Amino acid sequence: MTETKEYGVVISGGSGTEIHGNEISHSGITGLIVFYHSRYTVSSNIIDSNSAWGFYERGGGSSILKDNIIQGNNWGLALHTRGVSLENNTLSNHIADAMFSPGRNVEMVGNAFARGIYAILGEPTFSNVEGNTVKGKPLVYITGEQDVVVRGDPGQILVTSSSNVTIENHTWTDVAVPILTFNTHQVHIRNNVIDGAYTGVRVEHGSDIALTDNHIQRGDRDMTDNHFGRADWGMHLAGVWRATAEENSFQDVHTGIRSVFSVAVEIRENDFLNGTHGSEVRAAGQGTIIENNRFEGTESGIILQKADETVVRENTLKGGTTWGIALSRADNNVVANNTIQGYDRGIHLWGWWLSQPSDNIIEANSINGNKFGIFAEGEVSDTTIRYNNIYESTSGVGLWADINNEADIDAQRNWWGCPGGPPDDGCDSVRGSATFDPWLEAPNDHAGAS
Repeated sequence: MTETKEYGVVISGGSGTEIHGNEISHSGITGLIVFYHSRYTVSSNIIDSNSAWGFYERGGGSSILKDNIIQGNNWGLALHTRGVSLENNTLSNHIADAMFSPGRNVEMVGNAFARGIYAILGEPTFSNVEGNTVKGKPLVYITGEQDVVVRGDPGQILVTSSSNVTIENHTWTDVAVPILTFNTHQVHIRNNVIDGAYTGVRVEHGSDIALTDNHIQRGDRDMTDNHFGRADWGMHLAGVWRATAEENSFQDVHTGIRSVFSVAVEIRENDFLNGTHGSEVRAAGQGTIIENNRFEGTESGIILQKADETVVRENTLKGGTTWGIALSRADNNVVANNTIQGYDRGIHLWGWWLSQPSDNIIEANSINGNKFGIFAEGEVSDTTIRYNNIYESTSGVGLWADINNEADIDAQRNWWGCPGGPPDDGCDSVRGSATFDPWLEAPNDHAGAS
């Protein structure tokens, strides 16, 4: 069964099918797909080089996958069900070898993974995990334990429903997600080196998380073509309450830190170098602080989307291609005392339909050498821009306010590059719906990162 347009084998409905001794390869989407079919057995097959998934299952259960070779697909296998047993399979050359979404009552025994497992959308539960390896090293599974220090040389670490867990001084290369934690509290992840991961650290639904002094870099693997529209993340925090990411470094990673549906996250004193996005906060906020970080060569620096009550301060952002700091559907945030240089838009506010940013304060930033200092478009309301130094914009425009609201943006008391203000040819100009008079006649000595 080779070179089918979409699926090599499709099984839907019923129960009890045995799939044994086949070679399923080069399908346009997925090699073997099972929908709402239970008590099946998939054994001794070679599932190779299918465009998306090697094996995909939803709505089945009480089934067995054993002695298969699954290799060279974009993703290895995906399980959206319960009661599946994985026994003595060999999986290699994928973004991730196995994905559980979330996966319930799974037995995983004697499997050899090259890139390891991935889990999203809730805590996976396993009835038995024994004798599995990732790159020849043990897959460490910790559940329901307290006061744990992970020692040795693990191939991958999966922690669920535990507390006071320390993961430190480990090195991983080309493992999909070296560290995954779910519903785990008081987690200390420090001094680890991670190279070439899809996601370096994924923390889902926990509290009191400390991520300190880790180094995460992209490696040689291309993560952009993965049938999810995603690329690699250094650290991904989802549904977390109280977390600190401090003194970590991210090199050539698509998104250094991504925080979604999380509260009271502090991101400070990290280095984000040459990636696509530095730090991304979505559907979150309420006490999130992003401060004293260095962004250099990232295409964009900081993104706040559906994020409220976040403080972005004392960061240095230099040398990107899109924006330094962006806000969309982000309300009641403070962006203060940042230094932003070399982007297309130093600060970008955009709002369309349900994504209007409002009630944001942009204050005492040094914004210079960007194409546009601040660029606001669409539905942007109740924005205050004050005491900033905005100058030497390469387009000559310090503020572009192409907004649809009746009220103008309040952009009074800013330095625009010369004492005469925006009407003067020596200053950056202001275009669109903004009030900029009075302006500062001298630079604000306290603007920018200290």
